[in-house]
Amino acid sequence: MDMPPEGSEKRNTFAAPLGPRCRRLLEYWHEIRMPEETIPERECFDPTAIPDLLAHIHLLQWHSPRDIRYRLSGTEEVARLGGDPKGRNYIDAVDPEAGTYLSAYFFQVMQHPAAIRLVTEETYSGGAMRQTRFVALPLIRRATGEHFTICVVEADERLSAPTMPNPEPGIMLWWDKVVAVDLLDLGHGLPDVPPYRAK
Repeated sequence: MDMPPEGSEKRNTFAAPLGPRCRRLLEYWHEIRMPEETIPERECFDPTAIPDLLAHIHLLQWHSPRDIRYRLSGTEEVARLGGDPKGRNYIDAVDPEAGTYLSAYFFQVMQHPAAIRLVTEETYSGGAMRQTRFVALPLIRRATGEHFTICVVEADERLSAPTMPNPEPGIMLWWDKVVAVDLLDLGHGLPDVPPYRAK
């Protein structure tokens, strides 16, 4: 398996270790990437090859830096979010400050390529909240120039008591306050992109 060169871990912008699901998706991404490629082909990604992750995965498709649409979501993700997010723009699901950062840098990081790890506080329509952590990795369909991102989520099982309503109750089933965005070296160093910390 082609992994980042020795010492590249020091270039990552976070110190906390990845969880087991995130590590497994990272390993699988390297397994399906051909030696001459920097980014694996979309058709090489087979969710059934990682059955232990399948329920916790999202596949998103890029239409523009501000338009990143959910294409597929695992059953556990749909259950946790309270509905299937297919067709929803991820940028619309995060707080405005994080949306500005992700619109400016997310695509640049994916095409470098490097991975992104996000930590969020996911608030539901009733006001309850839990923390989630996920890793995002790039995929490409070279024949058409389409770009995709594959994500796996690790969410705290414990749900906090309701503290505040969702900004758009009845319209949005959930909403993410992005706490931190960090970069992970995939073997090509890191782009000149600052990590993100919520104010």
